[in-house]
Amino acid sequence: VAASGGYYISAPAAKIFASPGTLTGSIGVIMAKPNFEGFLSDLGVTIDEGKKFGKNATIMSQTTSFTRTQLKALNAIID
Repeated sequence: VAASGGYYISAPAAKIFASPGTLTGSIGVIMAKPNFEGFLSDLGVTIDEGKKFGKNATIMSQTTSFTRTQLKALNAIID
């Protein structure tokens, strides 16, 4: 049995060996992005992102927060 920590500590290895009966947990998934919108605004910097194509075009933009639709889409991928 290897919990997520057991897999995590072996992740940098070139090869990971396990017996056929080994049970291994996942490391988990975290999806995050920095949002500099407030910081840039405080500095007087504005961002013009231009024309956007699709409702999730700015999903990883570092100058906007996730919308509810974007969070739903990301959670569907992660789940």
